[in-house]
Order: sequence, then C-alpha cells, then structure tokens
Amino acid sequence: VKFFEDETDAWENEYNVLKLLRNEEGFPQMVHCGVDPFSTGENFIAMETIPGAESGWDFFFEDVDRHAKLQGASMAVREKVAQVIGYQLLARLRTLHANNVVHTDVKLRNMLVDEDLKVYLIDFDGSPIGNVALCTATDGTYQSPEQNAAFIAADGEEVPFDGPKADVWSTGVVLWQLVHGQLWPYSDLARKEY
Repeated sequence: VKFFEDETDAWENEYNVLKLLRNEEGFPQMVHCGVDPFSTGENFIAMETIPGAESGWDFFFEDVDRHAKLQGASMAVREKVAQVIGYQLLARLRTLHANNVVHTDVKLRNMLVDEDLKVYLIDFDGSPIGNVALCTATDGTYQSPEQNAAFIAADGEEVPFDGPKADVWSTGVVLWQLVHGQLWPYSDLARKEY
C-alpha cells in the first residue's frame, strides 16, 4: 500500500499510470485505491503482493549474504545478473515509453526483484504522461548529465529534457551498480564535472 500525504497530483499520476499499465508484465497491478478512512484522509493505492519480492536496493545491497556472494563472485557472474536485470528493465521502459509515459526516477529503490530475478518497476507518482520528449528536470543521483547540467544552469528551476533518453541513462547507472557493487560510478567527481 502506498500512501500520499497531501499529494493529490502525485496520487492521480500514479493511479493514471497504473491504470494505463493494467495487465502489462513487470508492473504491479492496482488492487484498490481511495481515501484511507483510518487516517487523516490520505489517498492510497493498494497493489498486488509479489511473493518474495523486495526493492532492488534491499535485494542487492542490504541483504548482506547476497551482497557478499555477488561481491565475491566473478565479474562474469555479476555481469550475467546485470544482464538479466537490464534486459527486463529495458523491456519495462519500452512498455512505458510506448504508452507515452516516462519514469524519470529509474533506480534500484524503484524496482522490485523477486528470488527468480524477475523485475517489477514501481513508483510512478512523478512520471509524466503524454509528451515524453520534454520532461522537467530536478536534482537526482541517477539523472543524466543533460538533466544535471540543465538543473544547475536553471539554478534549481525545472527545465526540459528528453525523458526516454534520461530513463535509459538511469538504467545504465543501475547496471553499473550491479556489476561493480558500488553506489555511484562518478563518486569522485563534482556534479558539474560530468
């Protein structure tokens, strides 16, 4: 269940994207939505339970035993895991983009991964529907250099960028994390350098 505190636009956006992706593989299905009668009236969306699934971040980095096995594994094994994840993630993005939706926040925390390495993409409250060629940039670790440059140049204002290309860049960062077992490929660079 995902709650939206005073975020009607975010709730409506998530609802509309999930409705659009109904019955598509790799996206959790919406079970129920409405206003929580037990709280202060927060909107919520209840989604299907995916047995054995956890966030990609928890799956690969918080599970110490799994993380140690991947870190101790050969580069070939880590690359194979990244290949399996990457193929599915790109398939999910192809589905999103074909439906005129851009995720804009592709990262391990916005993926669910089950024990069979099946990937589910989640968190669409900031995903624009419609004109996917122009989205608005905000600051973020996984964002493309163009997004960050535009964000810095605009001094914190929202600026347009190519959404599908940015989603693919973010997927590359996810794959890098899986292969190298580290958080960020450019940790030694200041934001303005990349």
